[in-house]
Amino acid sequence: MIVYENPWFRVVKDGLFHIVEENTGGEGAAVLPLVGDDILLLEMKRPSQGRELTLEIPRGFGEAGEVALTCAQRELKEETGYDLPLEAFSPLGHVRPNTGIMSSRIALFVARIAPDTPHAEPDQEAAGRRLLPLTQLNAALSSGMIEDGFTLSALALFQAKAAG
Repeated sequence: MIVYENPWFRVVKDGLFHIVEENTGGEGAAVLPLVGDDILLLEMKRPSQGRELTLEIPRGFGEAGEVALTCAQRELKEETGYDLPLEAFSPLGHVRPNTGIMSSRIALFVARIAPDTPHAEPDQEAAGRRLLPLTQLNAALSSGMIEDGFTLSALALFQAKAAG
């Protein structure tokens, strides 16, 4: 039984459990953008977190009929201004954001961007953008600078694949 619904998700009651289902009809995606030897992070205002800003990678819901790869491409363009060809994206794996209450499984990608790649003005969803040198990643992670689950998952898969 549907107990709540909006354009992005619905809450379904299944016995004693409530499950959040995305109802966009497309596959969501998140993308780890690497600009040279830096990670491009978005500074996001998330009222649900009670914090001023969180650091995150671009991500979003898929549009109706959209596959995860084109969702990743679209989200990167919207949120960073980089309009890359599909060949610039490599799959990292998937993340299930909260298996206790959500049915979603989100594809994760890495996009390698040359530092001199031109880009358009991004949308206004992010409060700002920050480049984090890969050499500072471990310190940023251990300090708790990055707490977003999509970002942490993408970074873990990226590091695992880089290690071979």
